[in-house]
Amino acid sequence: MASATAAPRPATPVANGVPNQPMTDAAAHANGHAPASHDTRPPAPPGAVPGKKGKQKKAPEPTEASKLIAQRISQLELDAAGEKDQEAEIEREVRKANRELHTQTSKMSDIQKIDHLTKRCSDLLSEMKRHERESIKNKKRGDQLQKDKDNSRNELNKTVSLKEKLEKLCRELQKENNKLKNENKTLSDTQVRSQNTWDERYSGILRRMDDYQEEKDNPRKQVVDMEVEE
Repeated sequence: MASATAAPRPATPVANGVPNQPMTDAAAHANGHAPASHDTRPPAPPGAVPGKKGKQKKAPEPTEASKLIAQRISQLELDAAGEKDQEAEIEREVRKANRELHTQTSKMSDIQKIDHLTKRCSDLLSEMKRHERESIKNKKRGDQLQKDKDNSRNELNKTVSLKEKLEKLCRELQKENNKLKNENKTLSDTQVRSQNTWDERYSGILRRMDDYQEEKDNPRKQVVDMEVEE
């Protein structure tokens, strides 16, 4: 009978993109479907199709995006495992508390059990309310810390921006200072050369004036050759 035959589970798709394997004839009859008459083999990969010219392309190497995805998946798996461990720990604590409660109330009367459970519920309710208040305080404290952190980050960004502007201004001032130094040196050299030139000119003029004065004070005797007429 078809109902007596257990239908095999369909193949789980693999991660490399190969399609699922087709169901067997027995599984198809068990599900109420006749096997298909066409070829159910998986299609050949594009690189193995006959008649295609050119070399087959190599499989792409893992990219940075795939690495990030793999890391994210690993992190999610670790988080899920951590949540399962926490749930298991909570279950162990609950079972332990139930055993302790059963031990405490095993020799009590019904009225004593009711009183004990009422007191236990009141204590648990008070503890829960206290935890709620602490949680609210911690949330406010966390929000304030986050706000302070954001403000500190903004102040740091402003400080860094101001520092960069000051460094840029210092570089510009240093550049301008060097330029002024070079110009001052050029002017000083020009002034020295001009002063030396004028000193030489003045010295030449003074020498000529001294020579002129000396000639004026001590005129030279002119020798005149007189031709005697015969």
